[in-house]
Amino acid sequence: MCAFTVFAFAQPVHAEKIIHGTAFDLESNKVAYIEIHRFPSDTRHKVIYAEPSGDVFARKELDYSSGKSTPGFTQTNRRVDEVIEVSHLSDGALSVRYAVEGKSVKEKTLQNVDELVIDAGFNNFVLEHWDKLLAGDSLEFDYLLPTRQQRFRLEAERDDCRDESATCFTIRPANGFFALLMKPLKLKYVDGVLEQFSGRSNIAQDSGDYHQVRIEYVPLEIAKECADSEACVLNHAREGVSLQGGGDQSTALARY
Repeated sequence: MCAFTVFAFAQPVHAEKIIHGTAFDLESNKVAYIEIHRFPSDTRHKVIYAEPSGDVFARKELDYSSGKSTPGFTQTNRRVDEVIEVSHLSDGALSVRYAVEGKSVKEKTLQNVDELVIDAGFNNFVLEHWDKLLAGDSLEFDYLLPTRQQRFRLEAERDDCRDESATCFTIRPANGFFALLMKPLKLKYVDGVLEQFSGRSNIAQDSGDYHQVRIEYVPLEIAKECADSEACVLNHAREGVSLQGGGDQSTALARY
């Protein structure tokens, strides 16, 4: 589950708004990876994931034309040779494909997916039900787990925030048994924009286990001549963004 559109900003002609995310490991507080989010159009969203050194190891492309909370997407992760593909079929069904190291390939078609929240669409689900959540309502929804190719019932509700200027929510399994196995996801919004995500990441480590992280998001404004170059965008992020969350300054990302 991770962030996104999620982030909405006016796009001046001379520059492109880009979201930079720094993912800190929840146990060590060291930087696990960085994310760069770009929005070529109202329905398209591209993400690159890079090591602290700046080397890109994963990519994701999302298409929200089917709905704000139900994007189709493709994600590749070179660390574990992982490919995840979720696409909407012409008959309204959902095709889910998951492959690791070119060996283990799982494919499944899911029916009745109109209300199914997919990937970064969880953020738009929260925004669409903002008033109800602020009023104290607890909302349940089905979330797609593409690695298992099945629905997972989750529950979202407002939570306390240390920062008085922010609004926080918690998302946890609706089933009490699964709630014991999965740590809740924590979301922090400022002025209606996702600023922090905490919980299980959508990015696998070299071991195959998925990161448990706190991701701090900040907007970057990139000149068009730089925005056309992926390397330039990464360098800009490296030079212009500090360790927002107070990560271990001894890590390779201390220069961010």
